[in-house]
Amino acid sequence: MVNKVSYCVVLNNQHKDRLDEIINIHRNDSSRVVLFQPYTKRHMRQLYKLTEKHGSVPIFLIVGNFGDVINAVGLLHKVKYKEDISPEREQNFKQWMSKYDDNIYAHNILFVTNTLLLRNPIPVNKFIKATNNDNLKPGQWPASICYAPPLNQLLAAI
Repeated sequence: MVNKVSYCVVLNNQHKDRLDEIINIHRNDSSRVVLFQPYTKRHMRQLYKLTEKHGSVPIFLIVGNFGDVINAVGLLHKVKYKEDISPEREQNFKQWMSKYDDNIYAHNILFVTNTLLLRNPIPVNKFIKATNNDNLKPGQWPASICYAPPLNQLLAAI
């Protein structure tokens, strides 16, 4: 039997009010796309490559900087770079933006569905970074690719 490795993304520094809005949207329509615009000045090339290679992957969301628990989970479908989006296409994206966003302002646009609040938040250090097998630690990093937690651990958190 082959042991297949599953990846996920941990997205840091989310605003609670924005996350609450998105969870309410997905409570009514889980398949509706919402956009996340992480605060970073660099392209998230590893996230882009991950979704290009593996398709949709779980995305775990942390409220605030230096958060020590995962507060919510969703599905990340793709990553786009702002400069690759035409002004006409950007207008179409407005339907998926948070009410707190006026426009596409970030270098990276993440397309997410199925966001759920975790009843039992998962400690950040339970996630293992795919780059070096170290436990993830609270910090100011925008996002990290990790190995997905075991399904029983995730189900216990929902």
